[in-house]
Amino acid sequence: ARALARRTGGRPAARAVSRYAADAAALALLRRQARHAGPGGDPGFAERERELLRRLWLRRGTAGPALARAAVLEELLPVRPGPPAAAPARHARRALPVAVPAPRRAELSAAPV
Repeated sequence: ARALARRTGGRPAARAVSRYAADAAALALLRRQARHAGPGGDPGFAERERELLRRLWLRRGTAGPALARAAVLEELLPVRPGPPAAAPARHARRALPVAVPAPRRAELSAAPV
């Protein structure tokens, strides 16, 4: 994601993605600690959580598209979500799965962000 951001937005965009990822990891660790400490275990939790969420919110415009694009390239997110699959009839035969080829990187780079 940093490399994608750097190519499109330069060093400031890559830095924003790095800081976004660091803040997201810090938020996850803070919430994990609070969960294990129990209610009232950390009196400064709400203030630190609010600050991390504010920083994530401020960087979402730069970091969000780069992170989403990287997830698509790494096949962590679908390129185009299809319609939800219909529930099979109770006694219907199941169709065999059909292999769908993954999009080539050239197609992904031409796709709108």
